[in-house]
Amino acid sequence: MGHLLQVGQGEGQWTEILLEYVQEEDKEAASNIINALQSNPQPFDETLRLQLEQGLKVIRVKGTVVPGADGSPAKVLGVNWDITEMQCLEDENLRIKLDQQKELALAILNTQDAERRRIAEALHNGIAQLLYAAKLNLGQVLGDENITSTPPLAESVSKADGILEKAIQQTRSLSHELIPTPLSNLGLDAAIKDICSTFNSPQLKLRCWLFNLNTPLDKHLELVVYHIAQELVNNVVKHAQATEAGIILREQRGALVLEVEDNSIGFLPNQLDSRGIGLKSIRGRINLLNGTMEIDSALGQGTPVTIYLPLPKTQAKP
Repeated sequence: MGHLLQVGQGEGQWTEILLEYVQEEDKEAASNIINALQSNPQPFDETLRLQLEQGLKVIRVKGTVVPGADGSPAKVLGVNWDITEMQCLEDENLRIKLDQQKELALAILNTQDAERRRIAEALHNGIAQLLYAAKLNLGQVLGDENITSTPPLAESVSKADGILEKAIQQTRSLSHELIPTPLSNLGLDAAIKDICSTFNSPQLKLRCWLFNLNTPLDKHLELVVYHIAQELVNNVVKHAQATEAGIILREQRGALVLEVEDNSIGFLPNQLDSRGIGLKSIRGRINLLNGTMEIDSALGQGTPVTIYLPLPKTQAKP
């Protein structure tokens, strides 16, 4: 080990200086080896990262301690491997694999977004227009004397008119959910404000705070943030039994931070998966962007959700 570490004899036995060179996260493994060598004979197989003058080295240490007559360690049978290069190759292969998986997932999301936009445009420019035309024609029938003079028929036509109006509203609403107009035309800040305006009601007081959002963002990132915020507010409306809630969106230390909190009944951590509130979909989108999500909930104490999405260096502010 001393030769592998390339430390001089004057620096003491390697067992005495190992903890000085080993990385903090590997100190427990190094202590296990030293303990086996000094007082508790047992086999060991550990991988250590050591910061030496020559740079970072990754070493695998495997051995068996042979006890003496008194039970204390007498000698060691073992080998050491310098696996620095191998570890670097494994790390690089893993990075490439993760990058490929991320690129594939992002390509899928981009395809989904394009398809969502196509469907939204078909709903708005196709089905909605046909429904509106049908309503206009039905409106002309409503004024016909032959209809008004026959109450049952007039009632049926009036009901049909109401059904068409609901269909038009639902078609517009679905088109808006697929591709929100404020996001397409005015950007993320306007779209978040639109969420607050849409969900604000006498039953739920919803407020928005937007800070430091002057940096232009990638359209895909804007769409992901919008849908996450929309889904979280939907959860508040459907599950939380809250009377007050808030959305906070800000840029901070090279990350986009989205917070949604409420004064809800809350829930226990072990109830998270059983609530069926779409968090798996949210986590999937967050993971693709190398982000994190924190949920801090307790019964009767509300449910704050905080999401951190790192910005590309070309977009992030200091």
